[in-house]
Amino acid sequence: MEVLQLTCDAEELSYRGIGDKLGISTRTVQSHIRNLNEKLGVSTRTGLVLSAFRWGLVV
Repeated sequence: MEVLQLTCDAEELSYRGIGDKLGISTRTVQSHIRNLNEKLGVSTRTGLVLSAFRWGLVV
């Protein structure tokens, strides 16, 4: 959820920026994003953000 929240953040952080904030590697962030995309049935970061808001996963 933290990765998803930071992905939807207005700062528009890169994967590296998300990883730095959470203390995890860029590769781990990419893995989390890939898993989220699969679970939400989207293929882009924009689709992920829109779906997260649509489903009420972030505010």
